[in-house]
Amino acid sequence: MSQVLVDCATQIASDLLVIGTHGHRGWRHLLMGSFAEEIMRKTTLPLLVVRNPEDDDNPLPSIG
Repeated sequence: MSQVLVDCATQIASDLLVIGTHGHRGWRHLLMGSFAEEIMRKTTLPLLVVRNPEDDDNPLPSIG
């Protein structure tokens, strides 16, 4: 599925790919895999990966 997305984006000459991620880490990441990571490995297009902090199982510390 990730290759289909990369191929379509390349075919239509996309300027940027934007993908959401859950931010899973550790065992959960190993078991579920990462679609965003697959896209990063397969594309030469600019890529913006956005993490939803509400879905994050390992949130970043807040600043301030």
